[in-house]
Parts: sequence; C-alpha cells; structure tokens
Amino acid sequence: MTFFSNIIDVSAIAAFLVWTTKNSQWNERKRHHRRLLLLELGYDFVESHLDRRRQQPQAIQRDVRLAMQVIGQTITTISHGDMVLTVVVKRRC
Repeated sequence: MTFFSNIIDVSAIAAFLVWTTKNSQWNERKRHHRRLLLLELGYDFVESHLDRRRQQPQAIQRDVRLAMQVIGQTITTISHGDMVLTVVVKRRC
C-alpha cells in the first residue's frame, strides 16, 4: 500500500510540474496552487464514480448523500417513464 501511495504522490507532482509549465498563469497569485491542482485532479478521478452513484439515490447512505450535496452534486434518477425524482435533504441551521 505504501508503494502505491508513493507512486500516486510522484505522479501527482509530475502532473503539477507539467501543468504549471504549460499554464504558468493558472492561479499564480495564490500560494496554494499545488493543493488546488491536486483537489481538481482528485475530483476528476472520482467524477465518473459519483455520476454512477448519483443515479441510484435509494442505495446511497445518508452521510454519502449529504457529502455529495456539500460538494454541489444533485441527486436525481429517472424512473417510471419521464418522471424525474429529486432527493432533497434538509440542512441544519
């Protein structure tokens, strides 16, 4: 597991170097632009999995559903022809 984590870390650093070389103007005023790139990279890795889970709201646990809504994902599914069901979760004040 440690070896796999090291490979992921080294490849993320290499991706950051390539990205900043090609796009030197990207977030240059922010000091944490490496962190921003890693967050975008991580989201791109899990985006297809999120899309698949978003299509099955009845199978999603409550905590996962709340986490998906916090990051801005809407949970919808198509059932019974053209009806679209949207799951809305109330937030705490």
